[in-house]
Amino acid sequence: MEMDWKQQLEGLWVNKRKLKVEDVQPRICTWDKPRELSKGIQNESIESQKSMTVEEKASSGVILSLENLVNKCAGDITKTRDVCDAVTPLARIPYEEQLTLKKNAISQILKKLARNTRKCCADDVIIPYWLSSTKDRGGLCCDFEGIVASPLVDGYRNKCEFTVGYSPDGQPVVGFQLGMFREGITAVSEPSECRNVSPIARAYAAAFQDFIRKSGLPIWNKHLNTGFWRMLTVREGRAATLKDNEYLDSTSILEVMLIIQVCPAGVAGERSTMEYQEMVRSLSLAASAGRPQLPLTTILVQEHVGVSNAAPADAQIIPLSVPVSDDNVPDSLTGYIHDHMNGLKFRISPTAFFQVNTLAAERLYSLAGDWAGLGPDTLLFDVCCGTGTIGLTLARHVGMVVGIEMNASAVSDAWVNAKINDISNCRFVCAKAEDVISSLLNEYLSSSTMNTSSTTTQNDPQMDDFKPSCLQFTNVVVIVDPPRCGLHPVVVRTLRMQTQLRRVVYVSCNPESLLANAVELCTPISNTCKEKQEAKGQNRRRGTTNLSQARQRVKNMPLSEPFKPVKAIAVDLFPHTQHCEMVLLLERIRFWLFQALELASASV
Repeated sequence: MEMDWKQQLEGLWVNKRKLKVEDVQPRICTWDKPRELSKGIQNESIESQKSMTVEEKASSGVILSLENLVNKCAGDITKTRDVCDAVTPLARIPYEEQLTLKKNAISQILKKLARNTRKCCADDVIIPYWLSSTKDRGGLCCDFEGIVASPLVDGYRNKCEFTVGYSPDGQPVVGFQLGMFREGITAVSEPSECRNVSPIARAYAAAFQDFIRKSGLPIWNKHLNTGFWRMLTVREGRAATLKDNEYLDSTSILEVMLIIQVCPAGVAGERSTMEYQEMVRSLSLAASAGRPQLPLTTILVQEHVGVSNAAPADAQIIPLSVPVSDDNVPDSLTGYIHDHMNGLKFRISPTAFFQVNTLAAERLYSLAGDWAGLGPDTLLFDVCCGTGTIGLTLARHVGMVVGIEMNASAVSDAWVNAKINDISNCRFVCAKAEDVISSLLNEYLSSSTMNTSSTTTQNDPQMDDFKPSCLQFTNVVVIVDPPRCGLHPVVVRTLRMQTQLRRVVYVSCNPESLLANAVELCTPISNTCKEKQEAKGQNRRRGTTNLSQARQRVKNMPLSEPFKPVKAIAVDLFPHTQHCEMVLLLERIRFWLFQALELASASV
């Protein structure tokens, strides 16, 4: 009967689409009403499983049988897909061709910026010259200086997050997932074929995999949201001065942090403590048995009970005691490691952001600094500063740096990094940029001298010991390096409304979000346009994409002087993947015209 239905449905046309029948495994929604599983678990309801401890589930075979069932389906889906295709989809293409593909993609972004900005311009708006001259640049909104290659192409990642799961044949594996969970794919494969993973990260993934296969506690089940072992993160800290060809040498990596994410629900504290002790012993033995010996600085456990592996920044982190050896730091409970960039030393906490490709990031930050037009009279705002890498590397070229970051541990690292490198002209504020950017800009731009008594300093526990000299800043520059979602609309609006702000250097790991923000920053607004929009009211439907929402926000933007895209460049921080970093320089149109007139008069 089942085959009759398939034969009748296969090939039918529904709404101009041909119907295709596939055998798939329905997703089990544990948040829905309890229902019995027809396969894998006989007469076992979701509710009864929740009442069992994870040890009982493992011993009864509930988790394993369900995972085998799910991964059988995942294995069928991924027969022609391996971990290389999932993690490094460009790895089989010569690196020069990868750069060409990424260069072409960024070119399309720059053309799209010009087209969408023109669409947002009202009929009575005077089109700025940069927008009317796009045909002279082949449709580009500004000069495009190509793409900068990564100095290191293989094994460049200093941070790898490995998922704990099952292979398509049902074996516990520490590696990368072969597809998206929303596509029904939960199978995990070892990272041996991934060219972006370092040899040390591979070695620790293999060592942890050996351990969990012997552990009495089960691994995380994404369908039932139960289990104990969830994820392994390997972070590496390299030596201060290295040549490009030395970065793959394991001796160049001086410090390693291992973060093991677990779900402690249903496991007694005594049992988890025993497992942690055995895990530390196993990983320490694997490190000492490596040839050459693997560095191991600190091991931490992150406890997280949420559905997704993306734990909140305040999730509990427990440092474990690592056996001290000649190659380990004396204090094995430090909970952080160090890396080096542009001649500076940086402390890195477990959840703090640090670029995963150190050598390429050095070139990225040097470019950003060169384009920012820095000088002793420059006040530099480093928005989304992380551990302070951009601001600190440029601090010697400016009068003062103000960093803004919402991750408290990253801000703490930034203050420490300033002290480690003997840098005294930096200040870091722990807050969301959209909450403090306006008050900080007003604080520094409302008077000729710095006012350290402002209420915004209350966010800075280190400000009591921080006493920079009072300077008059005539050049205000902002460098932003936001997460993939881009800048918050409040931040974009504030940057545009601050007329004393001359330049914005936008560093983006997601050019699509940069595109949306740049449309808001660069579109000219007219009085007539504003009056017409107010008369029409708010009847227009809001867009669903970031770009369409940005175009809607432009209509409500107050009268203000727009920015002009001056030049752009791509930097390949992620070889073998479709991603790259993009740098876009924006300047006030009036400031740019002033510079042009100044140069013209000087030539005469």
